[in-house]
Amino acid sequence: MQQSFPTATTPLLRAAEGLPAGRAPSFSVSLVPTVPVPIRIGAQLGFQLSSASAGYASLYVIDPVYDVQVLAENMPMPAGNLEYPSSQGFTLRAAEPVGFNRAILLVTRQPFEGFSGNDTLTTPVSTALDGEAFVSQLNAATRALPSPSWDSVSV
Repeated sequence: MQQSFPTATTPLLRAAEGLPAGRAPSFSVSLVPTVPVPIRIGAQLGFQLSSASAGYASLYVIDPVYDVQVLAENMPMPAGNLEYPSSQGFTLRAAEPVGFNRAILLVTRQPFEGFSGNDTLTTPVSTALDGEAFVSQLNAATRALPSPSWDSVSV
């Protein structure tokens, strides 16, 4: 199967592949990059994570060639805002490949058995999954959660 890679105008996830809604009226999240786009190689990166309810944040990035990085999983998230990665004490910098990246934030009320088990992970690690397999597994995992117990957003 020939894979077509996303461009700035082609979303990585088609609407049918997006995460299903898990939002309850009192549980909503947002994710905002803290640097303007376009981002230059070597620029310091960051995200403002927001959640209406306290929980556990998982943050993922899928790059232009569908490589997946787990930036954080089961990171304690207070109700309100959290800066990532500055809240964790390290710096994240933009690197190749150049192109459209998709960041996904998932906040759950209970620890999420994601790609690192139930462990808390706050520093980036790569996965062996490509973007399509990753999204498929993330969809399956969130479908198993009670709907008012999580929310997600991607940018």
